Amino acid sequence: HWFVEPQNLASASTLQGTRCAVFYEGEFYDNVGVRIRGQLSINWSKHSYKFDFNPGHLFRYQRDAERVEEVNLNSTWSDKSYVRTLLSWEAFRDAGVPYCRSFALRMQRNGDFFSVAHFVEQPDERWMKRNGLDPGGALYKMNTGLDSTALTEKKNPQDGNLSALEAF
Repeated sequence: HWFVEPQNLASASTLQGTRCAVFYEGEFYDNVGVRIRGQLSINWSKHSYKFDFNPGHLFRYQRDAERVEEVNLNSTWSDKSYVRTLLSWEAFRDAGVPYCRSFALRMQRNGDFFSVAHFVEQPDERWMKRNGLDPGGALYKMNTGLDSTALTEKKNPQDGNLSALEAF
């Protein structure tokens, strides 16, 4: 469940976002950042959202998992089967390679049904550690193919140095 002031509803679906409250698995989180996310999905009828929790009250999405600062709730608008994202991450997991935890959930906004979405773990230092990777190692967000680094973001460390990726 997420709750946003009626005057801020439109802002939640912008890149700048707004603040909201979240209730999940018996726990209440206040003053949470929420914004639209995605390159293509920004133009879809049902948006994907990023929720950014406060450092003093990180989000518990699963009892046996470490609390996290950010979560992605991805739209199922382009996948009428509702399973492609989940099966993809499960295939990565079963293949023994780094993967994001992902599961379907029902979203309620301001007490009303809002959508079916896919929780997708945020790939960050916590994700790297959970997957047995060096949390200080390089992590890139690829917004194009591997033939160019023009739209690539280096997420970790945030030094902007793409030379290792360019050499690859």
